[in-house]
Amino acid sequence: MNDITTSAFGSSTGQTRHERELGFQLGDLVRSDVHGITASVVTVIGTNFIELEWYNARRPSREFAGQSIRSRSDSLSTSTRRIHFDDLGDFVVVSDPAALLAEMTAEASSNLSKANLRIQALMARLTGNGSSPNAALEGPDASGQALRTLSTMVDPRVVRAGLEEARNETIPELYRDLGYWTERLSAVTRLQLTMASSRLSPMSMLVQQLDTRLFTIELYAGFTESIYHFRRGVPAGIHDKIHVFQRKLFMDEECLLDYDAGGMSFENLDQYFEWMSKPGNMERILPFRKSVVAMQVRRHRKDRDAGNLLDAFINIQREIDDKSTYLFIRNGENLYCLRTAIEFGERLFPDMLAFNPGQPTIIVVKCGRIETLIPRREYEAQRDLYEGYQKELEAWSEERDARKSSGLTYAEDLVYPVRKHHLDFSSFVTYEPFDESSVYFDDAQKLRREQMDSFNRFTLILQGLLDRSDVLAPHSGVRLWDAGSFASNVEPILEDRALYHGVAPDFEAFRSRLNACATEGDMFVGQQVLWEMAQAEKENARQRSDYRIRSSTQWRRFRPHNNPGPGRIAPGKLSGKGESRKVRFEWMRGKANGYYYTDTEFDILSSTSLPLSSLLNVSAYQPGDYRQFFQDQRTRHKYLQWAPLLLAAEDWHACQRVAPEV
Repeated sequence: MNDITTSAFGSSTGQTRHERELGFQLGDLVRSDVHGITASVVTVIGTNFIELEWYNARRPSREFAGQSIRSRSDSLSTSTRRIHFDDLGDFVVVSDPAALLAEMTAEASSNLSKANLRIQALMARLTGNGSSPNAALEGPDASGQALRTLSTMVDPRVVRAGLEEARNETIPELYRDLGYWTERLSAVTRLQLTMASSRLSPMSMLVQQLDTRLFTIELYAGFTESIYHFRRGVPAGIHDKIHVFQRKLFMDEECLLDYDAGGMSFENLDQYFEWMSKPGNMERILPFRKSVVAMQVRRHRKDRDAGNLLDAFINIQREIDDKSTYLFIRNGENLYCLRTAIEFGERLFPDMLAFNPGQPTIIVVKCGRIETLIPRREYEAQRDLYEGYQKELEAWSEERDARKSSGLTYAEDLVYPVRKHHLDFSSFVTYEPFDESSVYFDDAQKLRREQMDSFNRFTLILQGLLDRSDVLAPHSGVRLWDAGSFASNVEPILEDRALYHGVAPDFEAFRSRLNACATEGDMFVGQQVLWEMAQAEKENARQRSDYRIRSSTQWRRFRPHNNPGPGRIAPGKLSGKGESRKVRFEWMRGKANGYYYTDTEFDILSSTSLPLSSLLNVSAYQPGDYRQFFQDQRTRHKYLQWAPLLLAAEDWHACQRVAPEV
């Protein structure tokens, strides 16, 4: 216990080395006349900085409409600032914080009392007897009292001017004073609470360290994991290496179960196990005799209809389950699925070419918070691209202004510059070196540790499986912490981004090329979904406007009764030219109130016209075209949104109604 306590608190006296050297302690009250800070609290003491927190009281805003006052009391604003150790000369610790807080309390209380006295004096002057301002206008004889009051006036215009001044100036000012000094009094209480909580922050650090150690033990021992053995067979040999894939895959993209309904979800896991057990699919995803790959159910959110509030809550839980990550393990002909308490990132282990703690690094800070860490060489390359873009933009602006001043119109050769950088160089983002000159040095170190911890957790799980289970047996006593044993028994499979060259496949360009070949009588796909989405909007609006329906549905796709729609794949009639080309679909439907008829005939002609650019020409599609988008990792994350169009066309050409195995 002593080593943990010392690491959390710094020493047995409760002071860290920085606190003893600087003279600042957590919870100290600090002021600075140079920076105009009357009272602030030391909330963080880092490696090279302290962080101060204080509260600002603002005068509440007031809106007046006639004789009614509508006020809004603005809450206290919290300000924080990090001060580097080199800049602490302008800040001093308040020697007697209780006296300063008592002085601030007395000042606020005194001004509140003065404001209340002014309000009472104003009420007495307006009513003549100190009663309520509405007394003359209330009660059973309100009209008589008002008449007697008006009859005693020497000049009603003077009285009117005084009342208007009270309404427009005096009363608003009094309300602002009350709100301001109330917030000043509240700021003192907030300061006291912050001082107390800051002194207790080392205890929370201790709890975090204990939680981390307990979690590490749980991961290794497997207390929080479950393993499902869903394919059985002969295991691999003792000398087969364990191949660990770096990149995380997504189940819905790999198998495309229910692709026409938006892809698979958590409730389809049994179907996925059955699909993956097929030899062809197992060999493609886990091609080595001993393989480990992380897979998440879905990459993107699935659209689900919510008929009521209960369905909405159920859908929220389903979306959480869809983000679950599993480890799929192959051992010869055996397949296992492991569910654990942690969620893995995009990669199971880092790429040391990009993640090298020894290389110069830049901290990306946005709005006072660290976003990420990037290599200095990447930052410098992006900065050069940004500066080049700014020069091109200036040249474009000068040329535009010159042509405008000469009375010339914009020409096609005056092309707006293309942005080539992806980093944000606006005023909201700053880039600082990853060293002790930055007040975000500690935060960057913490982020780096968290990244390494996330990778180390996978190592703990894998070592635990090797030591206490037969999932990867037989093996020759693998020790992942030993470099020699790791090299002899484990083979990392790096992400294959470098294998792809040139421009990534462009689906919209592919669709435009197919649609440009469209002729009369061609088959199209996409119209059924667009039509059902339009019908859903109409149905949702109808239910919202119907007072008899208390809980309206929120359909995303809707098909009216006795109305099948244009069809999943159907021929269409072309009209228009260029980008305005449309496709008209016709079909037969039954009566809208067909619920009351058992012999309804589909004898009513219906039609809809849709933009050609939102459809896909199935007739021009060639079998296998979908693979160019599926196999390229640069477009894989968007593939599922195109799958209903591409695979429906594939089905049509193959004369079948099931998704092909990919």
